[in-house]
Amino acid sequence: MKLTNENSSNTTKIVLALAVLVLVVYGFYGLVYEPQSQKISELGQQGKVLEAENQEIKRYKEEHPEPDKHIEELDSRKEEINKALLNELEFSGYVKQRDRAALETGVQILSMNLRAAVNKAEYREIPVEIETKGSYIEYLKKLEKTERLNTISEIGLSAKNNLVTCKIIMRIYSYGIDAAASKPGAKT
Repeated sequence: MKLTNENSSNTTKIVLALAVLVLVVYGFYGLVYEPQSQKISELGQQGKVLEAENQEIKRYKEEHPEPDKHIEELDSRKEEINKALLNELEFSGYVKQRDRAALETGVQILSMNLRAAVNKAEYREIPVEIETKGSYIEYLKKLEKTERLNTISEIGLSAKNNLVTCKIIMRIYSYGIDAAASKPGAKT
């Protein structure tokens, strides 16, 4: 019996040692290897992103060897775009341009109504109804050549007592307008 007891004791020890070894390996895998593997994968992805950004910077540097001049050029382009688009403080500038065009062409402005501004993706479109008396063709040409971005969307003509009146719907574009100007029927 002593032999059997000794064999079972050794077998128990071996099974117990194997169980402990399996638990240690499993614990190492779950607590050390797997988290580190995930971290290495994340760092690899970050490295790829940083490498792509580095390549983009190198490309920019090759295309623009003098970045200060390029920034100045971008600023001047931005300034040109800002001149073409009204902002809430500059609507009076548009009215001055409208009046100057009327004076230069001999057109009399009978009325101007602002319609409700329409919000677009990153700008506003402001329909403006202008009623004029006189030679409207030269006036329209002058309006289209102003530095403000605008389009003529509708023209209506009517004649009374040998006088031609012209109703023009223009769309001017803006980064934003003040609350009073965005209300339908606002007059200037």
